Parts: sequence; structure tokens; C-alpha cells
Amino acid sequence: MTPADRTVELRGGLVRIRVLSAGRGRPLVYFHSFYERGGWSPFLERLAARYAVYAPLHPGVGGSEGVDTLEDLLDLTLVYDELLQALGLTTAYLSGHFFGGMMAAELAALLPGRAAGLALCSPRQGDPKAAASDRGPDAPSVGRPGPGEPDRLRRGVAAPHQGIRGPAPSGGPHAARRGAGRRGRGGGGVPRLRPRADSGEAG
Repeated sequence: MTPADRTVELRGGLVRIRVLSAGRGRPLVYFHSFYERGGWSPFLERLAARYAVYAPLHPGVGGSEGVDTLEDLLDLTLVYDELLQALGLTTAYLSGHFFGGMMAAELAALLPGRAAGLALCSPRQGDPKAAASDRGPDAPSVGRPGPGEPDRLRRGVAAPHQGIRGPAPSGGPHAARRGAGRRGRGGGGVPRLRPRADSGEAG
């Protein structure tokens, strides 16, 4: 089948997410990895036989835009929350591969009401002992790339939640984002996602 192809504008047009979708049934959102940027795959075709599949392309990939406006991995997670709202998906199955698997897990951890279920394929992960000692046992799990991995992972993944340790402020995760963003711009160590100069990919 040929998927529907739309671009959803968020944050007043500063972020534009291209979304491919097809199928019928309960909604399933699939987040792609760094290694599968070709759009609609036979794997998604098979999923669409049972689910209404939505496959967003990360900012900086395949026509999606706005990676340079994002503060960090948390900001990207909140963008996907806004995307699901724009698509009318109150709750959906969340799935993904590698970086996309990590994004699905981040979204489910930050906003558990969004996740009807979670299916992860080789999600990007780090050392669980290091994560627990750095951020506490109740913090969402995030990946920590090793020294030999690409710069785009080191920039976009390392310690993305530094700015929101401890209880979230009133107003939910979007309020936490505003507070973390202010600390990050003030030099508090919140890493930014940046496009690669050679390809325009998300960091």
C-alpha cells in the first residue's frame, strides 16, 4: 500500500514533522533509527495490516525540519507529545528501533498516559548502573553513547535530563522543559541537538 504523506507544523511552524501513515486498527507510532531513514519499509507495511501505523521522521531527516530549534533530547520528546496531540492520538502503541526505540521509551516514561503499549527493537541504552547512580532509580532510562560512537549520538543523547533532576515542577513536563531550557541556555550543561553540517541529519 502507498502510505499517506503529510507534514505537521508545530510550535508556530518552527518545527515541521513529516509523517507517513497507513493501515487500520489501533494506532501505533513507530520511531525510526539512524539507519532506516528511507521512509516506508516492508516492516511497516506488515504492521499496517493490523494497526493504523504512523511513522514520523525525526527533525533533520527526510523533509522534517526544526532540529536547530530544539534544546535537547527532552525537547524532542515534548515535540513528539505535541505531534501526537496534533494527530489526534490521545494514546497509541509506541515502538521504535535503536534511537527511535529510545525515543519511544522516553515518551512513555515522561508521559505514560500516551502509551497503550511499548515495543522496542534494540533501543539505544547505556550502563544501567551509571544511570541509576547519576539520576536515581526512578529517572527515565536514557542512552549514553560510548567514546567510539558518532558525534551525533554524543551530542544528542548524553545526559539529556540533567536539567530536570528531582520532582517535576507544577504544570507537567512542558513546564519542566521551560525550566530546563532556561538553565541550559545559562550554561547548565543541557546538550543541544544540532544538524550535521555534511548531511542535515538530526544530532
